[in-house]
Amino acid sequence: MNQPCLRIGADGKIVEHRDYFDFVGPTFEPVPVVGGFVRWLYRLFVS
Repeated sequence: MNQPCLRIGADGKIVEHRDYFDFVGPTFEPVPVVGGFVRWLYRLFVS
């Protein structure tokens, strides 16, 4: 299981955060119509 990534800058503030928990993908991707929409959203927002 992946662990969250947290990077803190020299000023003590969070500069990067990555959370690997994905509830929507495995839940809705197999559904024919909704799965296509979820994959489209991922491509749009996740680099």
